[in-house]
Amino acid sequence: MRDDAALLDEAIAMACRAHHGQRYPSPEREPYIQHPLRVMLAVTPFRAQMVAVLHDVLEETAVTAGDLRAAGLPDEVVAAVIAMTHRPEDTYEEYIEQVAGDPLARQVKLADLADNLANNQRLVRTPDVVERIDRYERAIHRLRTT
Repeated sequence: MRDDAALLDEAIAMACRAHHGQRYPSPEREPYIQHPLRVMLAVTPFRAQMVAVLHDVLEETAVTAGDLRAAGLPDEVVAAVIAMTHRPEDTYEEYIEQVAGDPLARQVKLADLADNLANNQRLVRTPDVVERIDRYERAIHRLRTT
């Protein structure tokens, strides 16, 4: 059985493959992988870092929960990545409640929201951007009060 450091290496490699060619909606249109890597570096321990680097793969790529399990990732990591996946049928508020129910997902989502918020604050203040900033700030407040 591989230790958490080796599993983190695998999670990083998987995220890099999955997000290859995608762009993050930053002013610079940076490679998407930079976002999950920033989130990963904002959390500890290794299992939180695994969740962080993989937090968007189920929502934004062809990777499935089965792929995460097949890679040998711990059940709690897979569960947290699933909890961080916004299903199309759920409102954003329902999604945040889903995240709030998993301590590992909640920790990583707070780091994700901080990165998303910082990015959106650098964008031109269109009505959509202002609405996203407000939504992120409400979500941060909700997750901090859990």
